[in-house]
Amino acid sequence: MSTPTMHLGVAVPFFSASATTENVVEIARLAEDLGYHSLWTFQRLLAAVDADGAPLLLPQYRSVLDPIALLAYLAAVTDRVRLGVAVLNLRRASRPSTI
Repeated sequence: MSTPTMHLGVAVPFFSASATTENVVEIARLAEDLGYHSLWTFQRLLAAVDADGAPLLLPQYRSVLDPIALLAYLAAVTDRVRLGVAVLNLRRASRPSTI
């Protein structure tokens, strides 16, 4: 009987001031160099608003990278690490996006 293997992954920054191109690439490459199995992102589905519809989150938390575009970018800067998205709302994923 073979022993099961546990694979560990890393969540990459996808929102706030830490979600810069430089940081995402550095984290992805470091995780790959350290032997992590996968890189993960997800899509924020809800954002808090007040009774008038005004955002309650600070601006740096309202800006969120598109998970599919981010994973495509990570695929271009890594060699072997697997990529995954934990939550994806297809209705929101159909609009054009950029990193």
